[in-house]
Amino acid sequence: MSELAPSSTPQHLHSRVWSLGGWSTYFIGKLILYGYGYIGFHALENLLLAVFVAAQSRRRLLRWLQKLIAIPLAAALLYYDSFLPPFRQFVKRLPEILSFSPEYLLELSGRIIDIRLVAGFLILWSLIEFLRQWVRIGGLVIMSLTALLFMPLLPQYHSSRNATNPELSEVSTNSPSPTSQAITPSQSPSQIKGVDFDKLLADFFTSEARRQVTFVPSADKSQPFDIVFLHICSLSWDDIRVAGLEKHPLWQRLDLLFTRFNSAASYSGPAAIRFLRGTCGQTSHQALYSPANPECYLMKQLAQAGYESELAMNHDGHFDEFLEIVQKQYDVQSRSALSLLDLPITQRSFDDSPIFDDYAVLARWLEAQPAGGKNPTALFYNTVSLHDGNYLNEPGAARDSLKTFGKRATTLLDDVVRFFDKLESSGRRTIVVVASEHGAALEGDRMQFPGLREIPSPAITLVPLGIRVIGPGLSRPSAPVRISEPTSYLAMSHVIGGMISKNPFLNSDYRPETYLRDLPQTHFVSENEDATVMAHDNGYVWRQGKEPWSPYLTGSR
Repeated sequence: MSELAPSSTPQHLHSRVWSLGGWSTYFIGKLILYGYGYIGFHALENLLLAVFVAAQSRRRLLRWLQKLIAIPLAAALLYYDSFLPPFRQFVKRLPEILSFSPEYLLELSGRIIDIRLVAGFLILWSLIEFLRQWVRIGGLVIMSLTALLFMPLLPQYHSSRNATNPELSEVSTNSPSPTSQAITPSQSPSQIKGVDFDKLLADFFTSEARRQVTFVPSADKSQPFDIVFLHICSLSWDDIRVAGLEKHPLWQRLDLLFTRFNSAASYSGPAAIRFLRGTCGQTSHQALYSPANPECYLMKQLAQAGYESELAMNHDGHFDEFLEIVQKQYDVQSRSALSLLDLPITQRSFDDSPIFDDYAVLARWLEAQPAGGKNPTALFYNTVSLHDGNYLNEPGAARDSLKTFGKRATTLLDDVVRFFDKLESSGRRTIVVVASEHGAALEGDRMQFPGLREIPSPAITLVPLGIRVIGPGLSRPSAPVRISEPTSYLAMSHVIGGMISKNPFLNSDYRPETYLRDLPQTHFVSENEDATVMAHDNGYVWRQGKEPWSPYLTGSR
């Protein structure tokens, strides 16, 4: 036995100076998440980290320093591999995050930390610790990372990735695609011969820059009408499906219903700017924060058509300087936001600020309108009743905003129907546009947890937009005319402009479909500050910052 000891010692030391140890669980776990599409994967950076933690020193102090460095590096690399926004965005929004209530922060933590993933990680760790007695798992991990790094260089890698992915092919964009080549989730778009997505995006914006709608008022001024824009925060078609509200009566009360309308943004500020510049084609996210041509401002065009602009909200507009953004986009002299004094408070937001009853606000605006003798009014109304983090202003109400979404959404849609009824009973001629800013990401998907809207996916930016013409003695169809073509704000402006030039109240036989002639379609492109999503054939591609384009993976987590 004593003769065997010296020969066993070097082997023991050798295994200690080149071993991943417990780090194998970290890398294998990430590879599994990458395989299922929950995260991205930067092979070179992960391989370098693996080599760093595997090359252990015999000196205890150096091993301790190595761990001290490796742990934050591993956390940063996991964040980098994830689909979360760039860290600079997190730092930029830190003041906003710190304004969240403790209850809302706890709710968000519960969405991020998936108990199933935690349990799976513990099982994986136990299995690896058990197998390490017989298998050099660390060596296999490093070999796998090396293979991932060099695999894209192999010709066989590209030829083996032509099978259609069922999950992606099930997504129909109903959108004319600039190319005829399909993409599968396992295939990087940059590897598809002949497809330059950067150029396609640039060509899209060049084409959009040439499009514009101009409002030409009717020569007959005998039947003036108001226009009311109801801009709803956090309601997409996907949210409507998840909440079971597809058959809500509101959808049947509309004359025109756009089922593939793209709001092109997943945050309120950019969505409001896009809406209020809706008479011109879609611009890039960056261009939203530069002055636009005068003809691109919706309320300015309405003012030139004889309308007085007004503003109302069911909140104070302080968060993210929303009120300031909206007033700037009017580009006309308009009244201050409608007073909310003494109106009922039905909810509290994530920072505990009051949210007022939608119907009460709209009813106050309507009751303040004079019976006649003034120019018609164009009202922009914004509601945050469905915003993430809201809670009902009731004793003992649940603080989980995802669980109360269905109730809050039902109440809001009911309030819109009540407002329709009040307009009809008032006898005022009014065109009401019901539109959503973006979705709530109520269910989330494989790339974003519920409530996260950093990537403007189709589940978030494909939102309902409906139009109803209200007035005495007006005949209308029994069911809404549904528009399933891909559209955006230019289509809304096209219909409104058509009604301004060809007043629907001048003829009792009102036909909403007549305003759809030559309706402009818009290819699906959505943007945030650091993420772009674009429709391509029967799926979607996306990129974050200047990174390569890749398929956007739909489906639940």
